[in-house]
Amino acid sequence: MLPVKVSKKSIGFFRRQVDSIINYFACRVNYRIARNFLIEHPQPSLSVSEKKDIDRFWGEYKIKLPDYSWHEMYYGVTDIHDPRFIPDPILARICYKQFNVESYLKGWDDKNVYERLVPHAIFPYSLCHCIKGKYYDNKWQYFHKDSLLQLSEIIFSDMEGTSDIICKETSGSLAGRGVKKVSVNSAQDVFDFLCNHKSNNYILQKRVVQHPFFNQFNPTSANIIRVISFRYNGVINILSTSVRFGIKGSFTDVAYVNGKEIVNVVGIDNKGCLKDRFVTFEGNSDVHPQVQEKIVPSWDNLITTIKRAHHDLPFFDFVAWDFMIDVEGNPICIEYNIWRPGTILYQFANGPLAGEYTGQFLEFLKETPVSAIPLYFRK
Repeated sequence: MLPVKVSKKSIGFFRRQVDSIINYFACRVNYRIARNFLIEHPQPSLSVSEKKDIDRFWGEYKIKLPDYSWHEMYYGVTDIHDPRFIPDPILARICYKQFNVESYLKGWDDKNVYERLVPHAIFPYSLCHCIKGKYYDNKWQYFHKDSLLQLSEIIFSDMEGTSDIICKETSGSLAGRGVKKVSVNSAQDVFDFLCNHKSNNYILQKRVVQHPFFNQFNPTSANIIRVISFRYNGVINILSTSVRFGIKGSFTDVAYVNGKEIVNVVGIDNKGCLKDRFVTFEGNSDVHPQVQEKIVPSWDNLITTIKRAHHDLPFFDFVAWDFMIDVEGNPICIEYNIWRPGTILYQFANGPLAGEYTGQFLEFLKETPVSAIPLYFRK
């Protein structure tokens, strides 16, 4: 039989059809998040006029919502009735594809090279890099496996009397998974850890001692400031800021109890002052810490740092940053998130994700061909 010749145009058409089908079912799955939330935590139904406002707003951007479950969830939890709330499926399947170049994610989303890729941010002090099973000290000097005891001595010396090492998987870790606190008392302890750790890609860092301000939320966990930034016409805008804190006894800000993800969030206004709403994935919080101080320390420095650091990420216009403020008031970048970072909790805490920048955030949809919008959202 003669080989069948298929044109590039035909292949492209076929791929677009496959992508369209995948997007359709992915959107359906994403929509279940809000529907399931409403089953477990019923909220007041939307009025006819509210539904019309939502249809009118999203219609301007060529989007037809299949139902109002996302807005019903957000309206009920926040008591903010605003059609600018952005359903997660629209963010995940449309916006992120527009803003961030997904083919570059693997190269840029690796904690081992954060400090090289983003020089305008300070990261936790690196003690050791393990890449593809190969070891480097904090000056990127290579160590063969036969020299791990020598490397362990350098690491222990660099710890300067502290006993805790933070071990992180360098890519693919989500919501605090892949992060360990390791206590060591000697170079031999470090050596034993290096020899027994199973991963081929991880980083060892000094533990960041957080500013006392953050102990008022929970003193045992590393409590994080989540800042979402968005580049529009070359300008970095701050969309949302929150404190994310852990539960008693947890080392990280996100904990898992019986397989359930537990995290608490409180919003921050644009002047660095804590808001009054504490929220969880259930829409409310069982943890209401007695907060005495409300002004986040080093706020202006933090925002300036993030705006500068975002310019180091030219392929990613939408970035969710996780920062700690150390005991000396320095903003320390724990990680940045460039692959579909979650926004549900932060809309619970602060209202519509893009706020005053919603027009700029969704502007591209007005110029997007209808054929490029997932079938699930076509008018």
